[in-house]
Amino acid sequence: MNKSSTYIVSGMIFAMILVMAEMVFSQSLWSFTLTLSRSNDQIGFDGTNGVDSQGKTDSVYQFNFNIPSLASVGKIEIDFGEFGTGSTFGFNLENVELADVSVTGIKNFLNANVTVTGVTVDNANKTLLIDLSSAAVSGNAVLIVKDLQNPPCPVTHNVTVELQTSLGASIEDEQASIGFSGASNDTDGDRLPDGFEIYYAGNGVRGEEDTNAKTLGLDPDATNSFTAENDGDGFHLLREFLGCTDPHQISSTPLALDSDGDKIYDVDESFPGITLDTDGDGTPDRLDTDSDGDGVADSVEAGKSTLAPDPVDTDGDLIPDFQDTDSDDDFVPDSTDNCRLVKNILQANADGDSLGDDCDNDNDNDGIADASDNCPLVPNPSQADDDGDGFGNECQGDTDGDGEVNGRDNCPTISNPDQLDTDLDGLGDACDSDIDGDALVNPLDNCPLVKNFNQLDSNSNGIGDACDTEGFVLGGSRLACQGGDPSGFYLWLVLMMIFAWGAKVFSTQRP
Repeated sequence: MNKSSTYIVSGMIFAMILVMAEMVFSQSLWSFTLTLSRSNDQIGFDGTNGVDSQGKTDSVYQFNFNIPSLASVGKIEIDFGEFGTGSTFGFNLENVELADVSVTGIKNFLNANVTVTGVTVDNANKTLLIDLSSAAVSGNAVLIVKDLQNPPCPVTHNVTVELQTSLGASIEDEQASIGFSGASNDTDGDRLPDGFEIYYAGNGVRGEEDTNAKTLGLDPDATNSFTAENDGDGFHLLREFLGCTDPHQISSTPLALDSDGDKIYDVDESFPGITLDTDGDGTPDRLDTDSDGDGVADSVEAGKSTLAPDPVDTDGDLIPDFQDTDSDDDFVPDSTDNCRLVKNILQANADGDSLGDDCDNDNDNDGIADASDNCPLVPNPSQADDDGDGFGNECQGDTDGDGEVNGRDNCPTISNPDQLDTDLDGLGDACDSDIDGDALVNPLDNCPLVKNFNQLDSNSNGIGDACDTEGFVLGGSRLACQGGDPSGFYLWLVLMMIFAWGAKVFSTQRP
C-alpha cells in the first residue's frame, strides 16, 4: 500500500471514530476556552452609534476559541438571547449574511483550512447557526461576525457559543460577557441618538444593503421630532430612549415615576448608563429637588404643574432649566438673576424689588401695570396727564409747556414762564394756594400778596390795611396789594417824624 493510500485509509478510520464519538458523546464533557471582543475601529461599536458597515461604522465581533481534543466541529451556534428576544429587543441580526461571517485558524482531519459555507439567522430567538466547510478537528479559531446591531441602551449579558457536530449534536458551549455603554452620538442633533434611531427604524439596521430609507419617524441622518409619540403609551420618543423602551410597542413603557415630587419624570432626570448628578452634591437628579444647585427648586424651574409636559428649556440649549445654572443664557447665574427667564445682563431694577425691569410688569410699583401705565418707571397711581399727550404728568419733560422742564418748574402743571414765587416757598405763585405765606389761603386773604396775619381792615372795604391805599391807612397802597413794595410808605413816615422833631427843636431854640 502506497503512502497516499495509507493517508486515505487512516483518514477514513479517524472519521469513523469521530462519527462514533458523536453518537456516543452527544453531550460531551469536552471543553474549550472562549474569549469575545469587538472592534474599536469605528464609532458605534459599543452603542454610541450602532451604525454598521455602510460606510459609517463596522461593528465587528471576534470570537476566539480552541477546538477540544477529539472533537469534530461541523457547526457553530452563537446565541445572543440573554439580551432579549423578539423583533425589537436585544441584538438585531437581520442584516447578517454569509459574507459577514468568516473563520480562520481551524483545520479538518486532512489538515486543510475550514471555512464558513452557510449562515442561518433566527432574529426572533437571536441566534446565528454557522455551517463549516468540513468538520474541524484542531486549531484555535478566530471567528469574525459583522453587521450586528447591538442594543441602544446600556446592558451587560453573556453571549453563548456552542460547538456542534456536523449532525447538529452539541459538543460543548461556553459563555463570554459583553456590555454596552448606551447610545450617545447624535449625528443630526435631534436629541435622539443614532443607535436608538437605527435600532427602531422601520427597516432595521444600516447594513451593506441598506438604502438609508428609514421609516417610523426615526432616521439618524434627518432631524426627527423627539416629542413624537408613536405607540400611544403617553411617552414620546426621547422618553422612550431615556427609559430604554420600545417606541413602537404600547406595552413597552417607561416607568411613570417622580421620585422627588418635582413634577419631572425620573426618565427626564436620567440618561441610560449614567447617574446624573448635575450639581455634584452626591444626590442623583431624580432624587434632588434642586438638581443644578442654583437655589431655585426643580419644581419651579420645570415650569409645569403636571408630569406630562417636557421641562422648560428657556434658552433652547437642549439643557432644561432645572439642570441649567443660567436658564436665559444672559451670563448672570440663576442664583442672582433678577429676571431668571429673560435676558437682562444689566439687571436694571427701577423700583428696587426682586424683579428686574425686563420681567417686572409694574416697574414703578404704583399698582398700574406697565402695559397701561403712562409713566411706567415713575409712580403715578392717578395717571394724571394734563396736556393729554399720553405721557403722565410725573414723567413728562415739560408738562405745562412753559419752557421749564418738570424738574425745575415750580408749577409743573400750570404754565408760569416767569417762575414768580413771592413767599419763596418753592411753589410758584401761579400754583401756590398761599402766595404770601401768611397761612391764609388766597381766597380768604384780604391781602393775598402781602403778609398780614391779623387781616386788619380799618375801613372795612375788604382790603387789608397792609395793602389798602384809601386814606393812606397805615401808609398802605394799592401797589402793595398788587404785589408792590410798601416800604416807601414807611420811609415817608420816618421822614415826617424826623421833620416834626427838627421843627420842635428849632422852635425851642428861638430867642
